[in-house]
Amino acid sequence: MWDDWEKEIPLVILESPYRSMTEPLVEYIQSTQSTEGYDTVTVIIPEFVVDTWWESLLHNHSALW
Repeated sequence: MWDDWEKEIPLVILESPYRSMTEPLVEYIQSTQSTEGYDTVTVIIPEFVVDTWWESLLHNHSALW
């Protein structure tokens, strides 16, 4: 699907250990900037949206942890 868009923008998917999202992301951005120079970086972090308040106690704990 990404290839169908026909833009020269690379899609990079980072896997990270459980509940460790921010640190690997920052490390990747810093390493990319040091090797390829500074450019615009767009980061998309998904968030699980729940229907009730009590479900949020079980889920939404990873957006920026």
